[in-house]
Amino acid sequence: MSETPEPPELGPESTARPEDQAAYGGPAPYWQPTTPASNTGWTPSPEPSPLLVSFPAPTAQRRWTVAIRGILAIPHLVVLYLLTIALGVVVFISWFAALFIGRLPEWAHTFITGVLRWQTRVYAYLFLLTDVYPPFSLEDDAGYPVRLLTRPTRLNRLAVLFRIILVIPAALVGAAALYGMVVLSIVGWLVALVTGKLPDPIHLAIAAVNRYSARYVGYTYLVTGEYPWGLFGDQAAPGPEAAATAAVEPALGAAGEPGIAAAPTTWTVDPWRLTLSGAARGTLTACLVVGVGIWGAGVTVDLLIAKSTVSSAVSLAQIDQANSVLGRTLSPFATSVAACNGQLTCVTKLDRSAGQALETFASSVKSVSVPGSATADASTLVSDSNTAGQALIQLGSATSVAQYQSIVASSNLQQVLDKVSVDYVRLGQALGAR
Repeated sequence: MSETPEPPELGPESTARPEDQAAYGGPAPYWQPTTPASNTGWTPSPEPSPLLVSFPAPTAQRRWTVAIRGILAIPHLVVLYLLTIALGVVVFISWFAALFIGRLPEWAHTFITGVLRWQTRVYAYLFLLTDVYPPFSLEDDAGYPVRLLTRPTRLNRLAVLFRIILVIPAALVGAAALYGMVVLSIVGWLVALVTGKLPDPIHLAIAAVNRYSARYVGYTYLVTGEYPWGLFGDQAAPGPEAAATAAVEPALGAAGEPGIAAAPTTWTVDPWRLTLSGAARGTLTACLVVGVGIWGAGVTVDLLIAKSTVSSAVSLAQIDQANSVLGRTLSPFATSVAACNGQLTCVTKLDRSAGQALETFASSVKSVSVPGSATADASTLVSDSNTAGQALIQLGSATSVAQYQSIVASSNLQQVLDKVSVDYVRLGQALGAR
């Protein structure tokens, strides 16, 4: 006689509640766990083991907690911030261990899974997937509506070595999904604030993004060797019709004759399956489109800022070079004037040279392309440098001591020169000089 057909592998064993079994294959999108599924000893599986996440179905929530959900989550966010610091150290150590022994040490697997579980519960609470306040614990809680489980697994050492590179595609998808989810959650928050419940499509879409994010982080931190998948949910589970067919199909004997009817096949509901409706898939698609748009806008802004920073640095270097040339002329000015021993023609020649140097400096600054925010400061420096240069050239045209003194008194030369120095410092600050 042939063997009784086995049901497909859907995940860890679970026992469906009667109401779930009755609705099996019906409108319920996914199931809340009914029995705990935990690790059975520290024996790493030779196969990639999935990271399982379970969320509750959409239910009514208290509006006052919806209104201040962000405030209520603050204590958890503070703890998660501290845990994340420790997580970075553990992951760094674990990477070397996994590279040599092909798996995470038990203590590291337990800790990383615990932090990831805590994050998933808090994010589910923060994004209104549940109204039940998360426990302050790294341990799995079978009574909490959001659960995350992992199984120890062997890791491919080559994949561990290049994990940062391998995870890039998943990181790009995850980033776009998260950006879109933030916008989607704002819409969901407003709706839940009025109706006391997230719309089913939004609830499912946010759950899908949260699960994908958990799988991405789990893969990145070596908890699992299975690449992140399932952003658009899982395939629908077999319906009761398939189970009934399997149950009544007679078993055949060795000669092909009808034999004794096979025992009914037991079909159980997988509590970890996430099946998205058409509306939820459409919502998730829109979420990704919005996320890509936000991400693209952010990248564009970053590029513009980087371009502006590079432009500022180049402009500052060019202006510093022009100032160095000016300095080589003005630095020995006082010493050279003293060496003239009061000879007017010697002094006026030096004044004309200094004036021409300032005008050349002004021309050099004017030719530099500076960012828009520093344009006004550059224009002021150019104007004041030209004014000071013209005053010195006029001073150099004096033919008598009396005329020289008269020009000095009327031109306020010292104040203009001081202003040039101030303008130069201000422009340097505008261009990012420290």
